[in-house]
Amino acid sequence: DLPGSTLIGAVYPYGGQVTLSASRWDGRAAVIDTAPMRVRRIFARANPPQFTNVVVGAGVTPFVGFRVGTSVSHGGWLRAGESPTVLNDHDATIVTIESELSFSYTKLSGEWARDTVGTDTGDRVATGWFVQGQQTLTPRWFLAGRVERMSAPAVLPIGVVDQDLTGTGETLGYRLTPELTLRVEHRARRPFGRIAGFDHQAAVSVVWWKRWF
Repeated sequence: DLPGSTLIGAVYPYGGQVTLSASRWDGRAAVIDTAPMRVRRIFARANPPQFTNVVVGAGVTPFVGFRVGTSVSHGGWLRAGESPTVLNDHDATIVTIESELSFSYTKLSGEWARDTVGTDTGDRVATGWFVQGQQTLTPRWFLAGRVERMSAPAVLPIGVVDQDLTGTGETLGYRLTPELTLRVEHRARRPFGRIAGFDHQAAVSVVWWKRWF
């Protein structure tokens, strides 16, 4: 078995970044010490091994409210000996494309990612995307929805088989105050390895948000 990873995770790496921007474009380059697909926890004792990863990205804003951006990262992700089946160090390349469009009281966004990861049995490719939107109905009411899908290979006795994960979500929100929001949500999820049928969840949440600076 390989150590756990994600298509692209929320990591807090050490490193440095340079950013340039103008009225209609932006660009950045960074060197970090963790592959973006490996999860790192700030206060955890056991974290992924440190590897040098180089990240470059750029974006274009043709007009106010619309942006398209892309990024590429490359570097080590897997250390020899992390599990008994890992005999060598391996690299990973991650490509992402993301976009956002806002107009009137509507906001749409989406992202696509492709991971090419090295293993002792060859390179494996995983992909995923999501599309989400939010519609403000009144100053207090809003609707939001999201669809996501991921595909990843599974090494089985019969060979390498692609498996999919599909998820959807719908949210109805009510802003009690500028900082306090009530939300009612429904989520449906079909996990990897399942051909039909979804798991359903419902939730009620209270969200408090405040900008300090």
